[in-house]
Amino acid sequence: MAEKLLAEGAPGLHCITLNRSSPTSEIHRALLGSALTAHA
Repeated sequence: MAEKLLAEGAPGLHCITLNRSSPTSEIHRALLGSALTAHA
């Protein structure tokens, strides 16, 4: 689903982690590889 949203022009994704960042990090790695970035 995330790949489709990005492919269709979504400017980005917003993830709500509920203090469980590991699943979100895994999704990010699957989409973009190991290049994790932090936004201030």
